[in-house]
Amino acid sequence: VAEAIGTGLTHYGMIVIPALIACVGGIFGWARTASPRAFVGRIGMKLPGIGQLIEKTNVSRLARTLGTLLRNGVGLVPALELTSGALNNPTYQRAVKAAAEKVKEGSKLTDALASTNTLPSQVLRFISIGEEASKIDTMLLHLAVITEKEGQRQLERLMTLLTPAITVTIGIAIGGLILSVMQAILGINHF
Repeated sequence: VAEAIGTGLTHYGMIVIPALIACVGGIFGWARTASPRAFVGRIGMKLPGIGQLIEKTNVSRLARTLGTLLRNGVGLVPALELTSGALNNPTYQRAVKAAAEKVKEGSKLTDALASTNTLPSQVLRFISIGEEASKIDTMLLHLAVITEKEGQRQLERLMTLLTPAITVTIGIAIGGLILSVMQAILGINHF
């Protein structure tokens, strides 16, 4: 295999190397734009286990940030705009920005967030109860505590599942390395 690669690079190196550099540069350029973050965020949300962890993390951050801002006297629309900047997932950022626009138009917070189809129904119920009782900051902070605990449990479950998979992967990699070294040593003996 190494001989074939060497021969290929000798004959086609003037074409392959610049093409490879252009591809790598294109990938790095694309990765710096916002669309890869959104793409990776959407893919991550669909992965089993990881999607729920992303959801819990963003809901917790949304609830904690928005609740803290409201408790400290920031208006609802500015608080939503600030909260969208604190979220690390583009899907949730867009949802909170869209909700801020709807609240500006006169919608209730629960209705504005429900229209984005991003947040789970249990989160919307917490917010609705907080709105009706005029204690939205308290309910959001309570929701943040609950989702942080759920997120921690989700992370522990995920790590419990990943530990054996990582161990097996490392074992296979080390076994492959040992096998290639042994083949090289045995190959020397044939000459």
